[in-house]
Amino acid sequence: MNDKLATTAEDSQDFDVNNIGTLISVVTGSGVALLALFMGPLLVGEYIAKLAVSESQAGLLMSAEMAGFTLGSAVFFIIARLNWRKIVTSALLIIIVGNTSLLLVDSLPLFVLCRFVAGLGSGMVMTMTIQVIGLMRDPDRVYGMWSVGQLSFGALGIVFFPIVVASNGIDFVFLIWGVLTAILGLTVRFYPDGRALLKSSGSNSGMSRHHFLGLLCLLGLFIYYSGQTGVWFYMERVGLNWGIDREAVGNTLFIGLLAAIAGSATAVLLGDKAGRAIPLSISMLISALSIILLISLNGEILFTLTVCLFNFGWYLFMPYMSAIVASIDGDGKLLTGLAVTFPAALTAGPAIAALLIGNADTLLPCLIFGLVSVPLGLLLILPAARIVSIKN
Repeated sequence: MNDKLATTAEDSQDFDVNNIGTLISVVTGSGVALLALFMGPLLVGEYIAKLAVSESQAGLLMSAEMAGFTLGSAVFFIIARLNWRKIVTSALLIIIVGNTSLLLVDSLPLFVLCRFVAGLGSGMVMTMTIQVIGLMRDPDRVYGMWSVGQLSFGALGIVFFPIVVASNGIDFVFLIWGVLTAILGLTVRFYPDGRALLKSSGSNSGMSRHHFLGLLCLLGLFIYYSGQTGVWFYMERVGLNWGIDREAVGNTLFIGLLAAIAGSATAVLLGDKAGRAIPLSISMLISALSIILLISLNGEILFTLTVCLFNFGWYLFMPYMSAIVASIDGDGKLLTGLAVTFPAALTAGPAIAALLIGNADTLLPCLIFGLVSVPLGLLLILPAARIVSIKN
């Protein structure tokens, strides 16, 4: 990448998005924005304990935060023509307010509202990072680095979450979250002012006629990601239902995120050498296999294996999916659609899983939901994946 950094508004018309400062900014920004996703299983468990809610209600509470995430992405779509650096700054302030306000609330409705607000800012930041990476020269590898960065933040979150909660309570987790967000203010100068001010490589201009396939891709992403998110948010509960103690489950979730990092790193190393259709199909088949194992097997070692397979497949998928959309996109609309579909699936997943579970004493409906989402999503994504692989 070109290491020349454009850091002032005066030279924004010559801003080259392919620089190390922008890469680090989008990786760290998305990592903090997605902490709720990666710590989701632990948050669900803590909400059940702290707020005295049921498993189903805890899932719906997580969906409220993801709903804020989705709205934030939609808001970005509306205001995308404004100065991008100002949008990032505003989004970071919203995240800080949402997290730090939790120190002052003592009722469930206000708690849900604060999480919704934090999700709103996070959705705006996530959408911005997707837009910027889609404009870079090698989106396959950059989306892979983007995922690795997010997962690294998530792994650290899972390691320190139990320690912080045990010593200071969950409120301190949200305080730390707010501080990390404030630090991200240092990275704002590395974002471009807007899409129109960037140098254009012209690589996407010929792909606009494939927008319909892109829309099918987004639908497939929504179905697949909803199913996987529904399973992930209840992964801790699956482990506990298997009779595994809470500490061992937490260790397994951490190891699982390391496997997810390996999945994203594989995408970084492989790039588009095997096209997009083959690695994407393999990733989804691994996801299906892991859920089948979760349904049919039992035991601590097997639980660790299945969680690792689940995360490896899931996070091998995302860089290729994002790169497919970026390759088809010509005007930024599909990338914005990707940024809206992604959090919408994060919202729908735990909500659908919670409704399927209801008052039942089994998590089997949630797992079946995740399993069925794989072939349905794959059928919708493959046509565009094949077209892009041929074009490249």
